[in-house]
Amino acid sequence: MASKDALELSTEFPDVHLVNEYAELSELIYGNSKQDPNLPFDWELEFYEDRVSTGNVMVISSFELKQIGIIFAGSDGVNDWLDDMDITQEPFGPKFDPINKHAWVHSGFNNVLFFKRAYEKKNMFDRIESTVYDILDRDNGDDYEVFLSGHSLGAALSVLLGAGLAHNHPDRQFTVINFGCPRVGSKKFKRWSNSLENLGVWRFVFHKDVVARLPSSWTLFYHTGHTIQLEESSDKGAQAYYLHGGDKELNFAGVPSDWDGGKSADNHYMSNYLNYLQTYSMNDTELYYVSNFEEKEVTDSLDDVHVKKESLTEKVITFFRTVKKTMQ
Repeated sequence: MASKDALELSTEFPDVHLVNEYAELSELIYGNSKQDPNLPFDWELEFYEDRVSTGNVMVISSFELKQIGIIFAGSDGVNDWLDDMDITQEPFGPKFDPINKHAWVHSGFNNVLFFKRAYEKKNMFDRIESTVYDILDRDNGDDYEVFLSGHSLGAALSVLLGAGLAHNHPDRQFTVINFGCPRVGSKKFKRWSNSLENLGVWRFVFHKDVVARLPSSWTLFYHTGHTIQLEESSDKGAQAYYLHGGDKELNFAGVPSDWDGGKSADNHYMSNYLNYLQTYSMNDTELYYVSNFEEKEVTDSLDDVHVKKESLTEKVITFFRTVKKTMQ
């Protein structure tokens, strides 16, 4: 469980206008370019890479806002996710010098950040890290905040980059605000990244977004950070789940036991998130935004889900044993 200091740092809910700003930037990066970044007037482009296989990434800064933003593009559709969902894992970080050799993450996500081509002096992680600290040095940015964001694959990369930066720079706070994020790593990665006292991760999930439920929970992948579930119905609205699975000692609930069911590909589009924030959240923050975590009495925790899964497994085993006896 996270320490008291970590709890204070990672549970300060981001303002709805800030979340909307990063949702707009996460939408923008799907269509902009280094030559035409098309940024809002208070942002400057500091770094931009466009890779066909993994999408775009940009680092932007605002002297007026005292912010640095790192924005990743992903895949707005889900065909690639459903056809090519790789579930292999490897230690988090560069292949021969991992950041944490015990914390394993999705191999494909990890390679995007840490694979270095023969002609490259630095991998993507190092290039972004250098850019961020060049900006901080240039602007005397002790009071700057660093935010990471993205959608889909971009959301996954924002979590990994955030964890790596938080580990390398424990004296600075890093906040991840992302949309439609898949599960990124093992249970040990989840525990390790959640324990980083200078890292806050806020994952927004629209209704039954299928990618937020991939890879499936039975593949031993887990979510890092808090889940903000966005529902249009007035009986639910927006709900915040502490570290996704809840915490018994703190009396925080985990996501409902049926959270992984009823997946929808249509719910994954970034436009759904932007529309929800601008149509619902910004007009009724009390119902369609969050300021508190759901408490344990409201819903089952993931611990209860595991008990139910074990019970179901026992029933299946009993059934097949009965069939086998009948056939003898």
